Amino acid sequence: MLVQNASLKDFWSAKVGQYVSETDGSYVSGSFFGTQMQWYQTFVQKLTKMSNRIYKRNLRIPANFVVVSPEVATILESMKDHFVADGALQNDLEYSLGITKMGTLANRWTIYKNVNFRKDVVLVGAKGNSFLDTGAVFAPYIGLMVSDKIYDPDTAEPIKFSMTRGAKKMVRNFMYGIIYVRDLHLV
Repeated sequence: MLVQNASLKDFWSAKVGQYVSETDGSYVSGSFFGTQMQWYQTFVQKLTKMSNRIYKRNLRIPANFVVVSPEVATILESMKDHFVADGALQNDLEYSLGITKMGTLANRWTIYKNVNFRKDVVLVGAKGNSFLDTGAVFAPYIGLMVSDKIYDPDTAEPIKFSMTRGAKKMVRNFMYGIIYVRDLHLV
């Protein structure tokens, strides 16, 4: 829902020196004379730009979280000058379901790594402290209902069913932006 409805889009290439058009993702000419790590810092510039575009649209807060795939997380984790790993204990990650808090980048964004996320997409978003700073809402209108224990007739194992109902709604799509990352096969 967040990726499909985000109103801001941008592009970046993981290939050193390969500039990408901000409008359509096509390759454009440019010159870069630096190292691979210096090129990865241009990704931080893209995040800063997206954060400021979100701030300009909502007039309240800049972006403060980023969701990435493990492929993009490789780029971020290699930037030792900007990235600070989270010192979470293994017990905190026991029920993460594939989404883990990696740490912070440039002391601005909380980075989340999602193993089920599209590998070429970076979700940049703003989350505030009040309901006015909300971009998307999940509102369960029927709480979690759990059935009584029943036995499976084939295996004789006890089973419980659970059910809930809720609504998901994007209320402010300008609180989210997407950065498409090209040439990830080179990382």
